[in-house]
Amino acid sequence: SPFCMGCWDASAKRWCGDCHLRACCEENTRADCGECGEFPCAQYREWTEGQAHHQAAMEFLMTRRQA
Repeated sequence: SPFCMGCWDASAKRWCGDCHLRACCEENTRADCGECGEFPCAQYREWTEGQAHHQAAMEFLMTRRQA
């Protein structure tokens, strides 16, 4: 099964090369989703459903945003 090593993993694992979230950040010149005014968007929330490590990533970005 796919395992995300982080959007900016230098090795660009095959699972993240075509990631719609990563593409959105690149198109909008954002380092990560946490820099977006719409975060967490519906697309991101859907990505986290049933995935504990994705949910943890969202929570981390939300705490960074509040800092």
